[in-house]
Amino acid sequence: MTPITVCDFYLLLIIDYLTIKNKR
Repeated sequence: MTPITVCDFYLLLIIDYLTIKNKR
């Protein structure tokens, strides 16, 4: 398994933030 890079981590954070913002 490849370790999660910082870019991937931030990408997930941004996607999560956008989805939560959309639900409101």
